[in-house]
Amino acid sequence: MGTKRKIFIPLVITIILLAGFVFAWTCISQNDYVLKINGQKISMNEFTPYLTLQKKSMEVQKNGEIDWENELIYETPAIETAREFTKQSIVDTVVKVQQAKARKIALTKEEKEELRNYAEKYASVLEEYKITPGEFAKMNEDDALINKLKIAIYKEIDHSSHNHGEVDIESCEKFEEPKEVMEFDSRHILFMTQGLNSDEAEKVRVKAEEVLNKIKDGADFAALAKQYSEDPGSKDNGGLYQNIKSGSFVEEYENAVVSLNEGEVYPELVKSSYGYHIIKLEKISKAGYMSLSAAQRLIDEEFEEVAQEWIDNAKVEVNEQRYNSAQ
Repeated sequence: MGTKRKIFIPLVITIILLAGFVFAWTCISQNDYVLKINGQKISMNEFTPYLTLQKKSMEVQKNGEIDWENELIYETPAIETAREFTKQSIVDTVVKVQQAKARKIALTKEEKEELRNYAEKYASVLEEYKITPGEFAKMNEDDALINKLKIAIYKEIDHSSHNHGEVDIESCEKFEEPKEVMEFDSRHILFMTQGLNSDEAEKVRVKAEEVLNKIKDGADFAALAKQYSEDPGSKDNGGLYQNIKSGSFVEEYENAVVSLNEGEVYPELVKSSYGYHIIKLEKISKAGYMSLSAAQRLIDEEFEEVAQEWIDNAKVEVNEQRYNSAQ
């Protein structure tokens, strides 16, 4: 009897200890995440590569190293700012990937293999960033999946009432320029604001408004372009640019151009990084496709409008302890 009791008591203790260990491990496992996005857990191993790239990006912008614990960025310790930007980036990516998978969008084996080979090619560079080729390949796979989702969303939107050129979906999927690209002739008068303070820029805007009103009253556009425009590339030609392929000019300019009918002047000043433009469309060829860059820009804009609603409605939980420990 004594022998049996000696065996039985340690066995009971072992079972109790094992049960306690399993319970503790389960609790730790359940909380071993940094973020939870629509129920999907993001581990520290998944969070860290994004944080590493975010920190490197911030250092590049600053042109030097950052004291992450003590230096302030946007009146917040730098590391906290980096974590917040990282969280936003991951939420953005995960929500979009979730939407892609919900639509049964997937990468082919060949596409995945190509991305893995690409990551391996830059293994030595990635090592400096403390990112493995596998982690980098996963990031690229997510981006590739999101690009496929962008095309799918673009196809769902009705563009029959839009005045922009046609998008060649096949060339966008292949990241190639379409064989035929939309072209236009336009005139503009540029009032430069680069390097000016707000008061100086406001004086320029007022002057530009005066010239625009003269044109609306019937003044000759080309003559006023020669007199006022600060664009050396078109000033002497009455502000005229000919045979411009879509995607060649800044976004604000082209958005205004393609919204016009031939011979029309845009009714408002168009603000760009250069300054204020007065724009007139002379001729447009809508038989061709938009250039690859212009098409991608349009697809991105329309996609982000749709995606923002997904992101705004996403259920995001932060495991504060794990999140605040991310370095």
